[in-house]
Order: sequence, then structure tokens, then C-alpha cells
Amino acid sequence: MARRIIAPTLAVFLGLFLMSQSIRASINNAPILLQSKLLKTVDGRFINATIIEIMRKFQRKVLDIMIGDQDQTGKRIGRYQLDGVRYGAYSLTRHEEQFKKAQDASDVRVQDLQRLLRESKRDFMAIAGEFRVVVRGSKSIVAALVEESCTRRGRPGSLLCVWAKTKEADEDVLFDSHVKTFGEFTLFCSDLLNFLNDLVNSCPRANALFVERVERWKKIRECMTAIAGEVPVVKEAAFSLYVRKNYLDNLSLAEITPDRLKSIARAYKSHAA
Repeated sequence: MARRIIAPTLAVFLGLFLMSQSIRASINNAPILLQSKLLKTVDGRFINATIIEIMRKFQRKVLDIMIGDQDQTGKRIGRYQLDGVRYGAYSLTRHEEQFKKAQDASDVRVQDLQRLLRESKRDFMAIAGEFRVVVRGSKSIVAALVEESCTRRGRPGSLLCVWAKTKEADEDVLFDSHVKTFGEFTLFCSDLLNFLNDLVNSCPRANALFVERVERWKKIRECMTAIAGEVPVVKEAAFSLYVRKNYLDNLSLAEITPDRLKSIARAYKSHAA
């Protein structure tokens, strides 16, 4: 049976489209179904609901760096301020291309761009640990999948391929030494986002587990709201984390009921006391 492609979110699609346009890279942003036989081994096992969730969150965080953080209305606001205006990293690529014509390296705008590039790279390296969770212990498998994704997208020489094969302790040094411009930064992040999109959409079993988990969590939240007046919990955020950690993957959808959550809430209150 052919594997079903799961459509990327609008934010992911838009972000990847804008980035590919800005750097004029001939990359197909539609998900590519990876064909590696390794997927039969990892899908639903090594790559499970937790890994899918980690990768999706990581995608969103990379997009936040590239096109700006979303406010409550969904509008993107860039993190990096240049000449009083806030930009995402991809937008700064255009400014960089314009400023390349400046012969004087001491030009304040050139210096500002270099400073913002360092900030962007620090922001990326700060969240890169989430990708390492996916890679750790299976570096060779992920490297092979990265290579397939990049090759099939016409990017066989991508820095991402080298980065994925590099020892974890050397990844930051490699990244910092090879990414010297916003153009290189956006290209690397575009390759990374495309790979994650390909991988997520090439793991139907893991995605099914993820969808089930989302449905269970939605029902848990509904039950928690329903019992809030009967079994009040002072630290609701802590209780929510407790339930997520200890029960989310241990209860079936049918087992998630208001009465079950009442029992869990009472036990939590007793333990917390």
C-alpha cells in the first residue's frame, strides 16, 4: 500500500516557500517520501510519537528564527532588529546581498548584519539539542536518510549531510566554521526543514501514533476542564505536566474519562501534600 503524504502545516509550507524563493534554491517544498529500507526498521519504533512531536516542535522553532515568532494573532514578528525594523533571518539574506556591494568592512550596517548573524546562529545552536535527541544513538541511520532527502532534492553537497555525519561534540564547531553568511544560514536551515518534513511524512506508523497521542491529550484536557470545579488543583500547570508524563502514553482513549481524571487528581493532591 502506498504511503499517504501528510500535508505540512500552512506555516511550514509558507516558511519553506519564502526561504527557497529568497535564496533562489531549486528545491521542491512538497514532502518527498523517502524510499530507504531503513524506514521499515525505524518507523514506529525508533521514530515514534515522541520523536514526531520533537521534530514538529523543532521545525516550528527553526521557522521562528527564519521568519519570526508568532504573536497571539498568528502574525510573524522578526527577532533581529536592523535599522529599527525587526526581521527574520531569511529576510536579512536580502539585506546582506545589498550590503555586499559595500567595500568598507567597517560600514556599520555590515557590522550589524554580522552581529545579527551571530545571534541567529546562537539561537539555532540553542535549539539544536532537540534535533540531537532524534539523532543520538542512530547517527548513521539519520545520516543516510538526510543524504537521501538532500540528494533527491538536488542538494547532494549540502552542509546538512556533513553535519549529520559529524560527531555530536563537533557539530557546533562545524556549523560555526561553515556558516559565515545569512545566505549560507538560510540554505542550511531550508535543507534541514525540508529533511524533517520528508522524514515526518515518510513514517506513517509513527504519525498514526502521534495522531492518537494528540487525540488522547485533547480528551485529557477536556476531562481536566470538566472536573476543575470538583477536584481543584492549586498548581494546574504542574498537574498537567504530571498527567502528561505519567498517563498520556499509558491510557487508552476509552480509559480517559472524568472519573479517571478525578482519581488521578486526588492521588496527585495527596502525593503533593
